[in-house]
Amino acid sequence: MKPDGKTRRVALVTGCDSAEGIGQALCRELVTRGFLVFATGLSLEAMAPLHDFALEQIRTMVLDVTSEPQVEHVIGQVVAEAGGVDVLINNAGIAALAPSIETDLAVARRVHEVNFWGTWATCKAAGRRMADRRRGVIVNIGSMASRGHPPFTAAYNTSKAAAESLTHALRLELAPYGVAVVYVAPTWCRTAITANASLAGEEEWQAGRYGAIREDVVREASGVYLPCAWPPARIARQIVDAALRNRPPMVVYGGGQHRILGFLAAWMPRWVPDWVIWHKSGLARLARLVAADPAGAAGDANGGAAATASR
Repeated sequence: MKPDGKTRRVALVTGCDSAEGIGQALCRELVTRGFLVFATGLSLEAMAPLHDFALEQIRTMVLDVTSEPQVEHVIGQVVAEAGGVDVLINNAGIAALAPSIETDLAVARRVHEVNFWGTWATCKAAGRRMADRRRGVIVNIGSMASRGHPPFTAAYNTSKAAAESLTHALRLELAPYGVAVVYVAPTWCRTAITANASLAGEEEWQAGRYGAIREDVVREASGVYLPCAWPPARIARQIVDAALRNRPPMVVYGGGQHRILGFLAAWMPRWVPDWVIWHKSGLARLARLVAADPAGAAGDANGGAAATASR
């Protein structure tokens, strides 16, 4: 209860381990809006900075979203302590960068376990309770990658596309119970997700078919460091603003260059963004290398185009 006797709204945020991430920024923004916030992540130590910000308004809890029993237990604890969850924000996410035909599928499955199945588990546990209370908001943080399909991040793209589809299905299913479900499709935001991504080493890239353009690929994936990238606080403010509207939107956009990237994805013929990506990612250069040595590209046991480029 607040000092004035009114019931304080409750929010639960996943993926709050990074001091530079969107999760902790969301927690701070929710506190400024008067929420009691349950911040969850894999490490209490990593979430310690949140206590320095607002000890009385933020609770930190360990939560691995890939464990459905743990998800049920933690959300049950929150409901028992606070009476319910008014806003759930699924922010937990990981990334991976590798050529699709050379990806370790165990890594790809792990990305889906966190980004998609973990999101579904928390939606399931919190959504049932929100439906019973006839109110609540669920926010699933995805990515424009679910619509733009950039190369070399297929594990991440497909996990976010699945999460987007889940979000829209839930939006319709939970609407009769007064529960809103929102998808967030950010572009470049200044977080550590790229630095923490699963990334094949240089030797692995050079041994494969795309070694010649590894630097181009890594540079393109590092858009979080571009000057136009939004700081976490800015996207957090936009997300919370949307979640607290009387009628939350279906989709929230934001991040560096989100207007032009959204326009390209929504209105341009597919070949237009493909052409941009083809050149910026180094694939056009790789195509020229392959064309110069088609026999090597087709059958070189040491990695085709990558081996050709190193000769």
